[in-house]
Amino acid sequence: ELFVRWTQFGAFSPFMQVHMTSNQGPWDFGPEALAIFRKFAKLRTQLFPYLYAAVKESAQTGMPVMRPMVLAFQGDQAAAEASYQYMFGPDLLVAPMYQSGTYRSVYLPVGEWIDWWDGTVHTGPRTVEVHSPLEEMPLFVRSGAIFPMLPEDVDSLVPRTDRTDSTVVTMDGRRVIQIWPGDESAARSWDDLRIRLDKSGRVVTAVIETTVPRHVELQAKYRHPTSILLRPPWLAGNELGTSVLDVGWVEDSRTVKWEELEHADIDE
Repeated sequence: ELFVRWTQFGAFSPFMQVHMTSNQGPWDFGPEALAIFRKFAKLRTQLFPYLYAAVKESAQTGMPVMRPMVLAFQGDQAAAEASYQYMFGPDLLVAPMYQSGTYRSVYLPVGEWIDWWDGTVHTGPRTVEVHSPLEEMPLFVRSGAIFPMLPEDVDSLVPRTDRTDSTVVTMDGRRVIQIWPGDESAARSWDDLRIRLDKSGRVVTAVIETTVPRHVELQAKYRHPTSILLRPPWLAGNELGTSVLDVGWVEDSRTVKWEELEHADIDE
């Protein structure tokens, strides 16, 4: 349990490392621990473009990647007292499991916060009691967040060489843009992939721009598209709360428009 919880905390730290004097690895703690380690290591790899943008901001402005609540929400006394949680970059609220068990309290500041794992929307400011089984950790997304990500099959950020195993998928030009419930928002990755999202009633317009030609996939998390008004078509349904749109090869800009239902599971 300690190893798994430390792994989850490490996945949302500037450096994800496992150190111990016994020199043990994830495979030394059994198949369940190894599977959970792999799950969070893959998730961190997917979030590399988001993390890199936060690191670049830190280098340019001094804003840390791990942002104490008192810094991220100045003037909120309850946030200042929430010492065992933090913002990881601008849009991810992380609450590590620092004690044994599967429950802990998490303070959510003003605004809407979406549970990463099931899409439940909580309206802050409020404190929620979170159930966190071993394979999960308390993780909340700011409403309207957009995450530039790598595809799920990428195993390594190290460029491919002639000595790279053929089964290892390395980072290439493909990108995933994950959009979460909310209104107008925008994001830009360190390698100049830009997206602007505008919402008018039930109609959502996404404008994607890039200076480097690349293949782009849109993932609508816990959103409910009903019809595409401007193609390309939707692909893989609504698996695990995610609707997928293959935008295809984008050389400079592409506009995609769809109509969607409102989120139906808002926790008042």
